[in-house]
Amino acid sequence: MKKLLLLIFIPFIVIFTSCNSTKTPNQNNPSSKEVKNYKISDYYPFKENTKMSYLGKGNEYASQDILFDFIKGDVAQVRIINPGTTSIKVLQNKNGELSLITSRGEFYYKDDMTALANNTAEREIILKEPLITGTTWEVSKGIRRSITNTSSKISTPYGDFNVLEVTTEGADYKIKDYYSMNIGLVKSIFTSNNSEVSSSLEKIDTNAFLTENIKLFFPRIMTNDIKQVFTNINANLRTNEEIKDTFEKYFKTPPKENLSPLISKNTKLNKLYLNSSEKKVYADFSKELVEEMNTGSSMELSIINSITNTLGTYYNTDKVYITVNNAPYSSGHIALDKDEAFTVDFSGVEEAK
Repeated sequence: MKKLLLLIFIPFIVIFTSCNSTKTPNQNNPSSKEVKNYKISDYYPFKENTKMSYLGKGNEYASQDILFDFIKGDVAQVRIINPGTTSIKVLQNKNGELSLITSRGEFYYKDDMTALANNTAEREIILKEPLITGTTWEVSKGIRRSITNTSSKISTPYGDFNVLEVTTEGADYKIKDYYSMNIGLVKSIFTSNNSEVSSSLEKIDTNAFLTENIKLFFPRIMTNDIKQVFTNINANLRTNEEIKDTFEKYFKTPPKENLSPLISKNTKLNKLYLNSSEKKVYADFSKELVEEMNTGSSMELSIINSITNTLGTYYNTDKVYITVNNAPYSSGHIALDKDEAFTVDFSGVEEAK
């Protein structure tokens, strides 16, 4: 039953945001007659660096934190963190419709998926204008969603609100989502077979960031050898900050003394992402990666292995395809064929002291 509730209930708990962290119950909510003049963005604003925390009841996965990874115009990528997993959803507010474009589970890294907004195959309309009672649309075969009230009153741990009520009805379940002016989703209630699961707004943080614990690998030059070591850092990522910029920063300037940089000051990490179907990381560097390395074969191998171990560990995979200006990695000592990846190897690696 827990698994069923997770699959049905959680996908509908999708967004939020606030203009500030002060409670604003009732003061900015229009009357029923006024709602028709408002847009989806009034009830579902995309806000940077904002985290919404929800208190769950009835299921262990109903409590969750939600924050924005990326906001690109009318498209936003939202991260949902609950006690069981981390997932993301890509949303688009366009042409009077707030749509769920796609979702990805087990998403423990920060890649930008907003380009998927061009995908129409998986679209699901979350909210639709006009924002008046009776606006109805089909979610999928046998499932309908409609605006059932424009002036409901709802209580949450964060405060009391006048809200827009949206009801989703399936064959054997019902979901009521409540949206508050200038805040977004404040409560969801899922009912099925006399059971109820709810998720209610508990806290808003308007100075939020995503904290990523990252394991970094570097060569350390010993008296007669080169040793590979690792160290851990916490990276705090704001909305629209890309993880590749964090890696580029630490590849140039290691966080501990006596660790050798992996790239020169002029080298850029152009692109970085995980191809989940191939379970392979793609990392493209500027030409300075090779041109300004200026090292022997043993040190070059250790540098490449350190980059591979770092990126492979972050994305939880063992294959890393390194390119230079989109061409397979090639130097005087190492040359790869097209699509040939380096393999993660932790042999002899120790923690940096």
